Amino acid sequence: MLKVIPTLQILAGIALVSALQLVQATDKPNVVFILIDDISHYGVSAYGATELNATQVDGNGDPFFETITNSTPQIDRLANEGLLVNNAFAYAICEPTRIALMTAMNNHRNFIKPKALHESQITFGDIFKKAGYTTGIAGKWKQSRGTAEVAGENYVETFGWDEVHCFDLLYEGARHISPNFVINGQITWFNQNLNNGIDPLTGRRYYGPELVNRFALDFIENNQEGPFFLYYPMLLVHDEHTPTPDTTPQADYDNFEVMTNTNVANETGYGAFKGDDRRYYPDMVAFMDKMIGNVTDKLDALGLREETLIIVMGDNGTKQAFSYTLPDGSVFVGGKGETRSNGTQVPLILSQPGTITAQSTYDGLVNLTDILPTLCEATGLEVPNADSIDGLSFWQQASGASTDAHRQHAYTWYNKNRPMTDQSSLIIYAQEVGYKRYAPDSNFPQGRFFDLSADPQEITDAYNNTVDIGLGILHRSGLDTSTLTADQQAAYDRLGTVISENAVVPVTDLGISARFEAKRYSTNFEGSEGFINGAINKSALFHEVTAGGMYLPAGMAPVYGKLAKSPTAGGGNVINSVGTGASFGPGATWTTEIEFTFEGLENTAPGNPQPLITGLGFCTSPTAVTNSIYVGLQKNANMTENYHLFIFQSGGSGYINTGLPYSAIGDDTADADDLTDKLKLSLTLTKSSTPNEFDVTATLLNLDTGATVKTFSHTITHSTAYSSDLYGFFKNGTVKEANNFDLLQMYAFDYLALPETSDQSMATGKIRVGQAFQLNASYVPSNGTMRNVVWKSNNPEVVSVDKFGVATALKTGEATLSIYSWEDARPLSAGENSTLDTSGINKQITLQVQSRLVIMDADNDGIEDTWETAYFTDLSSADASSDSDQDGISDLVEFWAGTNPNDAGSNFQLTPGALSSSSNEFAISWPSATGRNYSIMKSNDMSTGWSVLQSGIASTPPINNFNVDSSDAKAFYSIQIDESAE
Repeated sequence: MLKVIPTLQILAGIALVSALQLVQATDKPNVVFILIDDISHYGVSAYGATELNATQVDGNGDPFFETITNSTPQIDRLANEGLLVNNAFAYAICEPTRIALMTAMNNHRNFIKPKALHESQITFGDIFKKAGYTTGIAGKWKQSRGTAEVAGENYVETFGWDEVHCFDLLYEGARHISPNFVINGQITWFNQNLNNGIDPLTGRRYYGPELVNRFALDFIENNQEGPFFLYYPMLLVHDEHTPTPDTTPQADYDNFEVMTNTNVANETGYGAFKGDDRRYYPDMVAFMDKMIGNVTDKLDALGLREETLIIVMGDNGTKQAFSYTLPDGSVFVGGKGETRSNGTQVPLILSQPGTITAQSTYDGLVNLTDILPTLCEATGLEVPNADSIDGLSFWQQASGASTDAHRQHAYTWYNKNRPMTDQSSLIIYAQEVGYKRYAPDSNFPQGRFFDLSADPQEITDAYNNTVDIGLGILHRSGLDTSTLTADQQAAYDRLGTVISENAVVPVTDLGISARFEAKRYSTNFEGSEGFINGAINKSALFHEVTAGGMYLPAGMAPVYGKLAKSPTAGGGNVINSVGTGASFGPGATWTTEIEFTFEGLENTAPGNPQPLITGLGFCTSPTAVTNSIYVGLQKNANMTENYHLFIFQSGGSGYINTGLPYSAIGDDTADADDLTDKLKLSLTLTKSSTPNEFDVTATLLNLDTGATVKTFSHTITHSTAYSSDLYGFFKNGTVKEANNFDLLQMYAFDYLALPETSDQSMATGKIRVGQAFQLNASYVPSNGTMRNVVWKSNNPEVVSVDKFGVATALKTGEATLSIYSWEDARPLSAGENSTLDTSGINKQITLQVQSRLVIMDADNDGIEDTWETAYFTDLSSADASSDSDQDGISDLVEFWAGTNPNDAGSNFQLTPGALSSSSNEFAISWPSATGRNYSIMKSNDMSTGWSVLQSGIASTPPINNFNVDSSDAKAFYSIQIDESAE
């Protein structure tokens, strides 16, 4: 009796998806970032100021209020439980601060004009939302007014916010008593038109700061399962100065006069306060502190304090109307709008019990751009545009992991609220903790320099040149730079270098850099098809066990048998399109690379040269290797301790670099399996500025040590090759067999193309529906200051692209993605419902979207439905981690390898076979044993059973081979062991 044991299934005509990327859920801390509006560091009593004073007088000549004790107990509690930063600096006024804060960029990179933050800017809201946080913003927005395409009430959401409760989003008006807000896209007027202007929870008039706080508390409670990110830019203690619900007598609040301004198109009206009564400022400070206490109490009540990082910061200094008495009796007068510490030094407190040491301080210099990268490091998130930001994380210092200062200096480009095109009031300076240097301006052509340790308020005027720049703000000339001490001179020189290095550098051109995984976006490259004619054979890894079953040795990753014959890859070579149809200009660059290791490879030198890997490169034909240039690695002949790294040009010459020692790539020649290091071999082709010339660079990297083993280059000449169509290829039979092919991975083809002026086209990439990939902008020059681009798709239904440059293929077709530089295609400004100017610097890339590789995967577990239903009636029974037969190999791996995940004896792993060079056949191979016979079975639908293609195939150890016709659009093949039953 013949017993048939199915042991292997192969899917032909389609390629299966690559391995699922399993993302383990990790506990991420919540974040509450509170930004107080208009408060100097001394406005928080934890910084030591003892009294709060009114420095200006009313119409009767009396101070607005009597001096009172300076007290913010709720903020002080956070400082006592966490870290107090002694040298934190912001911009002098609101909008520049908020732009820099949310983007971690100094204003010379992206502050075009007031209320002009463009949706293309990556903010901390975007970063946290992309990372899976629920994000909320509650309070003052002020950064944009919408566009022709997106109304202002919805535009704020394009910056990463799931929940929105914002003032100053469409216009200003009342923020305190009877305010207006946009709440999740809806404009709400909290005046007499809503419940007669009475808050049903308090029975009194609506109070903006209380409404915002209520929203913040609800956000925390509703998202307590986390992780959440709450940005709470408070309305207090910014004017208008008004009584609060806690002001006594209560009649002051209840009867405070608000007049209605009806200069609004819909005439629903918004409040505009009549007058500004600064006597209520202390009440506003107390209410602000109370609101922060409410947040802390809510987190305590929910048991979230140790899981939540709280940051409290000011956006600029206190207004000049108020001052603080210090313990030594001196008075610190507020200076909002000034670039002295009165206007720029702000409170900064971080608190997370169990993570940040209580009662700790940090004396290092902190710039407000540091907040975003610090938040990212604290929560384990990556800064997506790290090369373009100015901020530096100080989380190591905040968490106690480092006592060194995280930065030595800060640079500020301050243009008030003027458009970037109007630099009549521009102030540029660089500072350290102890020194500050201003760049020259129209008032001080020599610049200015201050020793802050001796003159923290910058009152030195050695040149007798005090200038009133308006609003009573005085600029003084500083130290005489011809009489500086040695320490002062050294600081003066250092800060001059900082100013020089931050000079604005215009961007003059753009490029698009992309990395496409070749094995995923081209039918010409679906995995094992690249290794043909027996080039890879892992039969040595398979061992026979009882009843003819096979198993893979413990700890060894299986080799997946995804076989798909490319109709265009002639001659048995794998050829992959990486760019067609464009005449690329000088500097256009293409790279292909492979990662590998040869552990277990025998050392046979001296003797004949032994190729290890060759034929990784480029050619100019989609069907044959013509006009090729490729890189290779081989064991050297007649030498015992060297390898060759070489470049070869067909029809030309070979270029070889000898003398690569075994030790550089993990080989000490002591035994047969000591070549252990993981390596990466790259070939880069760059078009030269000289006609018909191309620079070719071969690089061998040791990924285990991080060292560059060898890089060498040659310039080649070819009149036609590599100038238009370009294809990557991997030449047949060119990888030496080793014991761990599981580490061998084909990497992507990269390209970066900067077209000639006469040719604005770019390469065409081929991708699959459902694929997402990263596009990156490159800048000319690379140190261009305004490194911001707007990404757009001309066909977003085919390919969408987000502000991170991540493009997603949605359906088959073609789409052109464009980038526009902010250098001359500037974003919208307040009140301008116009579209972005795209007539300046821009580049494009065209993408061709092909159908999915996987026909159907309804439960998104990476296993094609037809395969899964052949073994499980419920699709959910198998997933990437399940192991139904408990044989140590996951169901996903067994499906891919073609074995039965329900049968512990069916774990026969596929060894990649040889593709036939005929157009409709591929060859399969499998481990074999003496005395066995095999049958080849076929099914177009496994649920309908199998048909026998050929039986009684005699074994030919160590492997068997069989050619299979793959003309069917979809077919399954089973290799079965024929065994007589007892």
